[in-house]
Amino acid sequence: MPIQAGVPTPATRQLVKMRIMQTNALRGIMSEFGIELPVGHSQLLKAIQAELAKAQQEDRLPADLVVSVQEQLKRVDALHEDIEHSGHPERYLLAFVYGQLGEHDLLRVRADAEKFMLLAALNLVECVAYVGAQLQSK
Repeated sequence: MPIQAGVPTPATRQLVKMRIMQTNALRGIMSEFGIELPVGHSQLLKAIQAELAKAQQEDRLPADLVVSVQEQLKRVDALHEDIEHSGHPERYLLAFVYGQLGEHDLLRVRADAEKFMLLAALNLVECVAYVGAQLQSK
């Protein structure tokens, strides 16, 4: 069965899931050391380098952890590149949603409940985009 244009392949969906798991793992590791990172791939990447540098200056992170986080960030970047080159259609809808959330200051999570609600909403957006792509391909 040929792959239709605009429909994410199972491999692409798996790459997106892997990137989400990796960034969530980074967020969790850093929160154990008192470093809260924003939700969202691009927001996390913007903030994490500055937070790492600040924590290193304050001697709050073991050197081994910093090396490990840097290597995980390389894997996240590689996954992102693979997704970008796969023609993943959800990225446009997700980019729009992130833009709207950022515009209304809704990406700043103030409590765990808000974090879980935001993650659930973003997962819902991804599901809607995927179903829309499936319907469009028929």
